[in-house]
Amino acid sequence: MIKLIGSIFLIISGTGVGNLMYNSFKRKILILKEFKEFVIFSKNEIKYKLSPPQKILYDFNSNELNEYLNKCKSFLKKGEIFQIAWEKSFESNTDVHKIIRNFGKDFGSHNIENQILLCDLTIENLNLNIKNFTKKSENQEKIFLTLGTCAGAILSIIFF
Repeated sequence: MIKLIGSIFLIISGTGVGNLMYNSFKRKILILKEFKEFVIFSKNEIKYKLSPPQKILYDFNSNELNEYLNKCKSFLKKGEIFQIAWEKSFESNTDVHKIIRNFGKDFGSHNIENQILLCDLTIENLNLNIKNFTKKSENQEKIFLTLGTCAGAILSIIFF
């Protein structure tokens, strides 16, 4: 009886791990979508209010990016220039952070027309990346769940 319960527990745990892996993949998509909202917000702020990057950063409300934007704000308070603060905030080497970090390298360092052009190009790039990540996500959802379940089943066979 205990072996059966242990086996079921291992299989359920494996499925849960697969689900966690899939959820981390979905979080990347959410971060990209929210970053796209940030870029659109930035474009409008630059175009209509002539706002500098620091003001845009403080005016934007975020859920998924909040941790990173707060890091950037703290670097700005310490006297860092915007581009360096942005790069330090997104210094992880994940695909998503590389995309976001590239935007901040030039943001705020050009005239208004080039800033708007940067925002437009970034939005196009984000649309492509969101589309690609969504396709991968749809394809890999079942893979993560299946691999997790199989890993749990294999462990239950090995241990019991």
